[in-house]
Amino acid sequence: MKKIFSVLFVLCLISATLVAAPLSSPAATVNLIRNEVITMAELNEEVELYKSAGYTDVTEAQVLEEMISSRLFYQGAERDGFVPSEKDLDAIYANQKASAEAQLGQALTDAQFEELVVSQYGSVEYYREYLKSQIIMNNYVYAKKASIIDNVEEPTEREIKNWYRQNQTTLFAQGETFKLSIITKAKTGDTATDNASKAELEKVYQEIKSGKITFEKGVQLYSTDEASKTRGGDIGWMVDNDIARANVGDEFVDAVVDLDVGEYSGVVSTPSDWCIVKVTSYQPAKILTLDDPITPEDTITVRDYIASGLAYQKAEMAFIDAYQDLLNDLLKEAKINRIVK
Repeated sequence: MKKIFSVLFVLCLISATLVAAPLSSPAATVNLIRNEVITMAELNEEVELYKSAGYTDVTEAQVLEEMISSRLFYQGAERDGFVPSEKDLDAIYANQKASAEAQLGQALTDAQFEELVVSQYGSVEYYREYLKSQIIMNNYVYAKKASIIDNVEEPTEREIKNWYRQNQTTLFAQGETFKLSIITKAKTGDTATDNASKAELEKVYQEIKSGKITFEKGVQLYSTDEASKTRGGDIGWMVDNDIARANVGDEFVDAVVDLDVGEYSGVVSTPSDWCIVKVTSYQPAKILTLDDPITPEDTITVRDYIASGLAYQKAEMAFIDAYQDLLNDLLKEAKINRIVK
């Protein structure tokens, strides 16, 4: 079985070692610091887990080897002092709550965070075991095999260019790109209120068209989007692609592509707003070169983007190699008895 297959499931398998299993006939025993039995019931359960995850051709023997590896890895981590205490785990859990708050931009009560965890992981207990297994995996491998992980070479220019050539037409073909400003009123879901907002913007459009006010003045007086309002209505760049159409709708995108730079639309609808939209800059469709920025206002070039992705892949593969090397060391020390062949 490929090494990456081993690492993909090792966190789940490590977690499984922490939960008591029903008694049944043994499939194997693992002994590094204590004798641990893997039962047939546990093996059958893990086989079903792999199959439900899409590994329909997995064999019983392959799954057993993964279970042996995970039990052995956990025993090694326990022996060498890399299993976090409950106090450590409490701190890690608290850090995860703080991270969630930072991402959401709001404070969460313990009950709200617990609800979020349950929605994504099924239970707080499972999530804590998942965190525990992650910490064990990362800390143990890094501590024991840092020489493998730290000696990863940076992507070469040839590797970057080869990856670019293989992916340029699929990943770096950029559609027509428009820089936009908007005057917008949010929809509320109430028909009367939303119709009134649309009617108000239609009057604003006529005022701009007649020269009574400028577009920028219309932003200041009427737009309800505070974020863009502080920038004169600027909402940045939009690429004419499926993602944009899924987010703001065909009506909005079609209105934009019909405009020249400096022109503005009538009132158009998005799923969440009524808008008057103005095109302030334009870039034609093209295939980005290695030295082009990923987006018109980004400092990260295509070369930077590819180099970062390749570096991540190399680091990931180095970690897998380090894990396997540590596992091989443990296998040499342990007594393994495979009853099921």
